[in-house]
Amino acid sequence: MSQNREAAVEQRKALLIAKAGIDRVQLASTLHELGEQFRPTAVLQSAGGRSGLLASAVLALGIPLLGRTRLARTLKTASIAMTALRLFRNLRNLRG
Repeated sequence: MSQNREAAVEQRKALLIAKAGIDRVQLASTLHELGEQFRPTAVLQSAGGRSGLLASAVLALGIPLLGRTRLARTLKTASIAMTALRLFRNLRNLRG
């Protein structure tokens, strides 16, 4: 009897995890659609153009795939790595 109960609990847990994942993707999709409706295209074209669109695309894809916390951590790590690379290149160019 306890094995049946454990199996039922495990099955319910898996179902809830799957449902949470689907809900998260639906929420991200809805938020993206809302952002599309309220995003002023003139501001994106004048202020950053391509870089603004690239940042929007990274967020639009990264949040549903990685989640907000993991995406923030990944972007922070990438920013630190790019800064270190730029410093290294500048120091190397000064010497040579």
